[in-house]
Amino acid sequence: MPIDVLVMIFAYLDPKDMLSLSRSTKDFRAFLLDSSTAPVWKAARRNAPYLPAKPEDMSEPMFAHLFFDKFCHHCLKPGVGEMYWVLAGRFCVSCLQDATVNPTNCDYQRKRSLMVTDSGTKVPVPTFRFAYQRRDRVYGERASVSEWAMTLRRWEKVKGNKQLEKVFVEREYTRCAERDAIAKEWAEWERRRDAEHSRQLKDHRYDRLRGVIKNLRELGWGCEVDSMGELTDDHELFNLPLVRLSRPWGPQSWAKVKADAIRVVQDIREKRILAERKVSFNTRHKYLQRFIDRLSKRFDIVFPHEREFFEFPEIKALVDAPTSQIVAQADFDALEGVTTNHVASWREDIKQRIMEKFCKEADFDIPDYATAEKLAIFNAATCSVSYCDVHLLPARMFTHNCFHRSECRSYQETAEKTEYAKWVDSMLGPVLWVPTMSFNTQCVKMLLELCGKDPLATTAEEMDKCDIRFRCNRCPRRYRGLLTGSQQIFTWRSLIFDHSRETRQSHIQEFAVVHPQDAEQVAPLEAAIRAKSLADKQKRVRMIWYCSLCPKDNNWRSTHDEVVKHIQTSHEVAEPSEEHMMVDSSAYSKHRSVFLIQKGAPVATVDEDARDGLLDDTAVIGDIHAPLVP
Repeated sequence: MPIDVLVMIFAYLDPKDMLSLSRSTKDFRAFLLDSSTAPVWKAARRNAPYLPAKPEDMSEPMFAHLFFDKFCHHCLKPGVGEMYWVLAGRFCVSCLQDATVNPTNCDYQRKRSLMVTDSGTKVPVPTFRFAYQRRDRVYGERASVSEWAMTLRRWEKVKGNKQLEKVFVEREYTRCAERDAIAKEWAEWERRRDAEHSRQLKDHRYDRLRGVIKNLRELGWGCEVDSMGELTDDHELFNLPLVRLSRPWGPQSWAKVKADAIRVVQDIREKRILAERKVSFNTRHKYLQRFIDRLSKRFDIVFPHEREFFEFPEIKALVDAPTSQIVAQADFDALEGVTTNHVASWREDIKQRIMEKFCKEADFDIPDYATAEKLAIFNAATCSVSYCDVHLLPARMFTHNCFHRSECRSYQETAEKTEYAKWVDSMLGPVLWVPTMSFNTQCVKMLLELCGKDPLATTAEEMDKCDIRFRCNRCPRRYRGLLTGSQQIFTWRSLIFDHSRETRQSHIQEFAVVHPQDAEQVAPLEAAIRAKSLADKQKRVRMIWYCSLCPKDNNWRSTHDEVVKHIQTSHEVAEPSEEHMMVDSSAYSKHRSVFLIQKGAPVATVDEDARDGLLDDTAVIGDIHAPLVP
C-alpha cells in the first residue's frame, strides 16, 4: 500500500491505536517510531479529546505511551492503573518502593520537599503524595530515584560556586513548580477522560435498560414496569447483571436477559397483588366485624370466635372473592339469616365434640349436653395447656383463648391447609376451635364418693350449696409463715383448682372430708371473701354474670358490663341493680380455700394479722378436729 495512503489512514486514528499498530509488525514499528512520522502522531493527538499539549522534551511515541498504555514503566507489568503524573511514570506496587525515595527534608515556607546533597545543600525535587496506610489515612511524600540522580549530576557541574549553586536551587524550585502545573493539567485530563468513559458506560447501561423495558411492555408487563418508577440507578431492573453490562444494546441482547427480567416483574406483580389483596381483606374484615358485633347480641356467651365465621361458606365466598369484585357492608348484612343458622349448627357441633371428649375421659354414657352441663363432674374442667390450667366453666369452654391458639393444634390438623386458610390464619392469628381440656373426672369421682353421692346424678349446684368441705392431708401446712396447728380448708371446686395438674394426680388418695364443726367456721370467711370480691371492680369484671329477667333455661350470660348493657337494651331497664342480675355461683371467690388456725398453736411468722387471725381468709378456732372417715 502506498505510504501516502497509509498516512491518510493514520490521520483518523488516536494515539492508542497508533501504539497498537506500531507493535503489530516490524515494518510498522520501524515506520511509526521514526522521527519523520511526528506529524502523523500529532494528527492522531488531535483525535483524542481534551488531550494536553506535549512537552518539548518528550517524543510523540513516549507521550502516547505515557497517556494511553497501562504498563509499569519499571518492570513492564500490564494492567497498572495508578499513574503518578509528577514523575511522568506509571509504577506497580512492587516497583514503587524501588523506583522512589523519601525526601530527607522539607521547606515548609515554600511547601516543597528537599533532598540534601553530600555538601549539605538542600535541593528541591518533584514529589507526589503517597498513602502508606489508606485505612488510617497515613500519607507521605515520595520522589523518583532517577529524577534525583539526574539532579545530582547537574549539581556536580555547579558544586563549589556559591553563586551558581544559588541559581541552581532557584531554577530547581521553578522546574518543580512547572512540573506540578503540568501534572495538575494531566491529572485533570485523566479525570475528564474517566468521567467521559463512565458517562458512555452509563449510557450503554441505560440503553440496555430502555430496551428491556420496551420488550417487557410489548409482552404486557407495562403496569409492573410503571410501578418501578423513573430510570435511576435504584431501578429494580438495573440490578440485573446482564442489564448493567457496559455493552451496546443489540438484537441478541433481549434473548439473554429475557428470563431474568420476566422473573423480576413477576415478583413485582405478586407483591402488588398481595398488597391489593391485603387491603381488600382488611376492608372486608372490618365489614365482617361489624356484622358479628350486631349478630352476637342475639346470642349468649356461647358464641363462635371470629375465626370460625371465615369458614362459613357464604362468608367465605364474600371474603375470598376476587379483589376486583366490590363487596360492601350490605352484602354481609344480607347473610344474617343463613349465618344465624350456621351459628346454631356450630353450637350444636361444639357441644357434641365436648360430649365426646367428656364421655371418653369419664367413661360415662350421658344422653345429651343439657344433662351433662348440670353435673358436678362436668363442671370441673381445666385447660390442658401447660402454662394455663385455668378453671373452665361450661360457658367458657366455647370461648377460651387457648382453644384458638396454633400451638394447641396437632401437626396432622395443620399439615394440609388451603391457601385461603393459610391467608386467614396469617392475618388473624387464631386457628379453629380445638378443645384442649381435661375434666378431672378421677378427682371429682373421689370427692363425690367421699360425700356418698352418685357422680351420674349429683349436679354442680347441689355441691355448691352443700356445707361439705375438704382437706388435703399431703398439702404442706405452711401459709404466710404458719408452721404448725393450721389447716387449709377447700370447697369441692377449690380442692381441684388450687392444685396443679400434677398435684391433683399425686394427692388424689389424700383427700378427706372436714369435720362439720370445722366446716361451720368456714362459712363466715367465705361470705367475707365473696363480699370483698363483689366490691372489687377488677374481680367483678372477671366474674360471669347472668340476667335474672331472662328464662332460667336460657339465661343471658356474659361479663358484668355486657349483662348491664343487655338488660338496658333488651329489658328496657335504665339502671340495672343486683335484683336484675346475679353472679354465677360457680365463678365467685366463695370457692377459694381458707385457713383455720388452732388456738395456742406455735406460729412462726412476722405477719401480725395472720398471727391474730384478722385476715379475711383465716380464722382462729379452739381445736381442729380430725377429718371424717368415709
